[in-house]
Amino acid sequence: MGDETTQFASRYSTAVALLARFAGDGTHAALRRELGEGLGAAVRGALDAVEALFASGDVALRKWPQRRTLALSRISALRAALDRASAGAGDEARRHARALLEILEPEEGGGKG
Repeated sequence: MGDETTQFASRYSTAVALLARFAGDGTHAALRRELGEGLGAAVRGALDAVEALFASGDVALRKWPQRRTLALSRISALRAALDRASAGAGDEARRHARALLEILEPEEGGGKG
């Protein structure tokens, strides 16, 4: 892998991990304490990283067209929920984050990938 690909993959992986902490019942409170008012900005930054992959033309991923469409739709819904939530941490936003994670990590999230 080239340096650019490695950086892209690292940014994506970090973003997915942050979204998982945001969505998780047991990890959300700690993340909120850790980031404080920066929580919404951090989640938005993670969405930017995930969106960068799904907005690309990479077709090497399994079931790419379906996953791409679903992921971009979920990203949009999560951004809208963040805009409506105070400090970017509303329950609606967390539900959308969980739905997005099921697309990003289908085997771990219980989906069919």
